[in-house]
Amino acid sequence: MSCTVVLAGHEKFASALAKTIEFIYGSRDGLITVDMPEPFNQQVYEESLRKAVQEHEAVLILCDLFGGSPFLTSSRILKEYPEKTELLTGVNLGMVLEVMPLLNESSLQDIKRSAKESGMNGIVDIKERMSI
Repeated sequence: MSCTVVLAGHEKFASALAKTIEFIYGSRDGLITVDMPEPFNQQVYEESLRKAVQEHEAVLILCDLFGGSPFLTSSRILKEYPEKTELLTGVNLGMVLEVMPLLNESSLQDIKRSAKESGMNGIVDIKERMSI
């Protein structure tokens, strides 16, 4: 099963993150961005996010922030398509880089688990790590 990652965030966060992924990884195949329209229009934003989910068989939505508009919108869509959609918040560069090579070879559940684990492990207290 082929999985798709949808990046959702405030302003142009999703596009900026995708551009960085492409710079590092060399590709952004399997990665879709849903930026907030300017001026912000909730209906347009929700329609864009819904379309991104509808057009793919398995979707991991990665949002920037728990509780924000992208998260709330994604949560509504998750409820509409629970069989093919997963949602994580707090997306960071490491999470997305970790899952990019898995999109065509792993299940949606495995990709979600890998993204969550990578995101949590990517937060490192350097003084603690180096015993400073």
